[in-house]
Amino acid sequence: MDTIPTFIRGGSVVVRHLNVANSTSQTLRSGDYIVEVYLAADKSASGILFVDDGVSVDTISKDMYQTVSFNASGTRITSEVKLLYPGYNNTNTLREIVISGLEKAPTSVKINESEDDWTSQTYKDGILHVTGLELQMQKAFCVSYES
Repeated sequence: MDTIPTFIRGGSVVVRHLNVANSTSQTLRSGDYIVEVYLAADKSASGILFVDDGVSVDTISKDMYQTVSFNASGTRITSEVKLLYPGYNNTNTLREIVISGLEKAPTSVKINESEDDWTSQTYKDGILHVTGLELQMQKAFCVSYES
């Protein structure tokens, strides 16, 4: 079997690593991300990314973690970052955003109110791919699009 079918409920945001390394700590330190947004019928979606160092124990009780909350509503996707690591520098980068469930191709896509922050965008069968991003995961961002 070359593929495994995956079923994802509309209204979900899934974050995956672009580069998969051999261990959790290696992936955390060097892995860049893809954010996949699966819009519900009302064009909303949400999800949370939890990141710790992949090695320490009791990171939640010791406030040694980062969360990134993703929310989609209408024609906007935003992130909110909560960083509790004292002195931790998360250098992971968001490289691609995939938005599924669009009814037609967007005429305009903006990242943080700019149309110049990515390499390319493609649309096919209700799915928008925005690639070539270099967004730091420890900073909030906003993606907006118009159809």
